Amino acid sequence: ECPNGRMSIVEFNKIYNYFFPTCRSKEFAGRAFSAFDKRKDGMIDFEGLVTILSDLWHGSHETKIEWAFDLMDRNGKGAIDFEDFLSYLCSVFDLIGYLPSDLRRFRRQSEFRERASELFARLDADRDGIISRRDFMESCLNSELIVSSMNCLQETVHTDSQHKASFGSISFFDDSKD
Repeated sequence: ECPNGRMSIVEFNKIYNYFFPTCRSKEFAGRAFSAFDKRKDGMIDFEGLVTILSDLWHGSHETKIEWAFDLMDRNGKGAIDFEDFLSYLCSVFDLIGYLPSDLRRFRRQSEFRERASELFARLDADRDGIISRRDFMESCLNSELIVSSMNCLQETVHTDSQHKASFGSISFFDDSKD
């Protein structure tokens, strides 16, 4: 469907929906497209896509962390504020088929924001209220849980039978709070 080797967001969404047909994936697909669109011209070329996917599969921890940051930094500002971070988390829950309002584990919407705020604070290494690329890199590389999860990246990504969601191996749900 892309005879010139380049695709727009519309074509990308068709392919994405083919591979993830049961997911409500539009927001996350848009984030992935933005992260793949290195030229920021609204197009992804096949060669660049294959290179990025290869880097994600075989690349260093730093390469994987950089790409994860790019997923969150959809506008390319180089910094993520809390609302950007919250939007990213919602897109991840949407991707796996759950929105914060759907999650029975959260008694209130404010509980979701509270847990997101705790995670945001853990990633904001210099505690300035913004997650910079440097903050994110430092926080991730200094986390044994995240590093070990990257070592297992080649395993199939899924949620377990209790529908626990995580960022790396930082559990978004803390069973002790039930």
